[in-house]
Amino acid sequence: MKLATVQLILTLKVWSWL
Repeated sequence: MKLATVQLILTLKVWSWL
């Protein structure tokens, strides 16, 4: 369950970089 949250945060960070 926590992995899903981490993936969401990472995705948001990637979008911020873009």
